[in-house]
Amino acid sequence: MRLLEEKRNVEIKSKNALGKLERDFYKKVVEEIQGMENERKILLNREDLDGVTQMTHEINRAKRFLTELITERVRKILKSTTWSKKLSNMSPEEEAFYEQIKASVDLFINSLLEVGEEGEEEVSEEVKEEEKYVLARVMVPIFKLALPDKDLVLHKEDVLHLPEKFFRVLAGKGIVQEIKLESVK
Repeated sequence: MRLLEEKRNVEIKSKNALGKLERDFYKKVVEEIQGMENERKILLNREDLDGVTQMTHEINRAKRFLTELITERVRKILKSTTWSKKLSNMSPEEEAFYEQIKASVDLFINSLLEVGEEGEEEVSEEVKEEEKYVLARVMVPIFKLALPDKDLVLHKEDVLHLPEKFFRVLAGKGIVQEIKLESVK
């Protein structure tokens, strides 16, 4: 767990950049904690109360370090969603989280930018009636889309019929790609 403590300390000291994590870092840490919990059960069966107490302390310490590491990395990822530059050194899990949050933040910012004076709202209502839609395919492994009436969980290769303004935001992030249908003669 020394490596976990070191990673946590590096993450806390670094103000905005993410520290590099080895491949499958989170999975390996969770497996190590599970191994410690199995060892605690063995100590409990042997009635080694001092060993159980020490192992429980180590497990709680490891879980605390992991939670602090995740919290710090999430803080940096959330902060980066308002920047134009994506952070490097994200794990695959963090990458998917970033894409979901970034798309939501972009949609929220765009919705705020569209709110205007009363006269502009009347025009936007007319535009809504004539709103164009785009047929699109999801390009990322998993993506959560928050809509006004419901949330969607989308998977790679799912097909959507999106309002053009949503499509532009999501396509700009590489989340969706337009499907162009050709007429058959």
